[in-house]
Amino acid sequence: GLQAGKKAFQEEVQETKEVVQEGIQAGQEAVQEGIQAGKEAVEEAVKEKKEAIQQGMQAGKQAVQEAVQDKKEAVQNGIQAGKEAMQDAVQEKKEGFEAGIQSGKQAIQEGMQQKKEAIQEGMQAGKEAVQEEVQEKKEAIQE
Repeated sequence: GLQAGKKAFQEEVQETKEVVQEGIQAGQEAVQEGIQAGKEAVEEAVKEKKEAIQQGMQAGKQAVQEAVQDKKEAVQNGIQAGKEAMQDAVQEKKEGFEAGIQSGKQAIQEGMQQKKEAIQEGMQAGKEAVQEEVQEKKEAIQE
């Protein structure tokens, strides 16, 4: 009976050892799985953060490029407006010169016309004076 009791006790102890061993084993596996899951979660978070940073940088670059493009276009528009304003000013200056030349020519022509008329009137008056003089001499001779 004692022998059977010892044997039963040893079997009980062995079973308890095995259960404890299995518990330890299961616990270690659970810890390992937890660590692995934690690592993966951290890696995923890091990856997402990197992607977010990349997207942010990309959006930033694009915004800068758009701003530069807008500035270029604004400068181009300004240059174009400046050119047009200069061309308009040159055109107005040309038209002003032409109008001045035209009025100058007209004034010269009017002056020449008046001079011609004055010469003709003078010649006419001269002829008449000569004719009167001749007439007076004729009459004097007649007398």
